[in-house]
Amino acid sequence: MRRIDGISHRPVSAQPHSLEPFSVAPAPLKKTRVRIPKRALQIFAWVDIVIGAAIISLPYLPQVTGPQPIVFPAVVHAAAQTQQAASNSTALAAVPTPTPLAPVIQPQPTENMIVIPGIGVDAQIVEGTTDAALDKGIWHRPGTATPDQIGNTVLAGHRYKFLKGPKTFYFLDRVAVGDEILVYWNGVEYHYTVDSTSVVSPDDQFVEAPTTNSQLTVYTCTPLWTETSRLVVRSHLVEKRAY
Repeated sequence: MRRIDGISHRPVSAQPHSLEPFSVAPAPLKKTRVRIPKRALQIFAWVDIVIGAAIISLPYLPQVTGPQPIVFPAVVHAAAQTQQAASNSTALAAVPTPTPLAPVIQPQPTENMIVIPGIGVDAQIVEGTTDAALDKGIWHRPGTATPDQIGNTVLAGHRYKFLKGPKTFYFLDRVAVGDEILVYWNGVEYHYTVDSTSVVSPDDQFVEAPTTNSQLTVYTCTPLWTETSRLVVRSHLVEKRAY
């Protein structure tokens, strides 16, 4: 210790004391590794592969199987049935009535139905004031004509609700001009020929507008798995047959 000007001074240490509470770093914590059986990892991997493949391929499954065309039998026509059908449908008197056809092979529909043979559609036509009717079949749009009237008969259906099968318009985009559409309505079979196909916006009211001829309009959502637009198929009445 030195005295300077009568005051004792303690020499300053060359290395000041550290303010850190510990001069040595603590030992690292040991990591505990959870060991999963190899067999369980293999099972999880296969489950992931199966689920992923199912999700990816779901929209394309109907494309693989393809539509199943429907072949409908001819209908027996007695002279009395033909005359009665003509007299009861005065509004469609200008539509030609064919001669009697071959014997019936299977029973004809007892409910109102729509059939599109080329794409496998065979579905009941249902009535309703809301789109809940679409869950039961093909919806006859309220306020539009019926096949036994002069006008625009409009039918709407799900595209992907049922994924595939006769109750959906999944393959409606494959319908071409000249294809046949049949409607069974109140004991009469109506034959239509497709005139046009088009894509319109959902709010296009022209689709359901009245017409001065006997027309059938069917439509569904497009593109597939969306509700962006409407795919519309229009056809005109060719002939009718009582059954």
